[in-house]
Amino acid sequence: MAISSRTFVLLAVLQLLPLECTLNAQPREHFRFDHLRVEQGLSQGSINAMMHDKKGFLWIGTDDGLNRFDGYQFVVLRPDPSDRQALAGNVVTALSEDPSGKLWIGTSGSGFQSFDPVTWKFASHPSTLPRGASLRNNVITAIQADASKRVWIGTDHDGLLQFDVRTGVL
Repeated sequence: MAISSRTFVLLAVLQLLPLECTLNAQPREHFRFDHLRVEQGLSQGSINAMMHDKKGFLWIGTDDGLNRFDGYQFVVLRPDPSDRQALAGNVVTALSEDPSGKLWIGTSGSGFQSFDPVTWKFASHPSTLPRGASLRNNVITAIQADASKRVWIGTDHDGLLQFDVRTGVL
């Protein structure tokens, strides 16, 4: 059975139609990109971690604190030696949000903390491992909270650790 040339052209057009629709799904003029720099309020130009939370805020970890961007302006959170509930270390290296909306922050040299965006308070967590040893240099390279109230922590020298939020055991 031979296919007529009209049928062949029609089949070829139908095969290309989804490709054409996909390519033109979003016109270029709808994309906008803004540069966010120190001039716009970012605390420092070296960005180590970024996270977009459930409420729409952009959190940026730099070598000079934790920055929250609401689409218009930055709020910068830095360590305060006189406040035990402030950010522990200036160099923020990792960020994650747990299902309850709490942020988990990894630092370079100051371990990890949680941050409650309702109270704007940080809580430090233990750096003692079950075997009695401490994290060697408190350098956190990655952090990820899961739905089972565990926080997975990648470190510079101690491998992958698990922190149980319910028990406080690392």
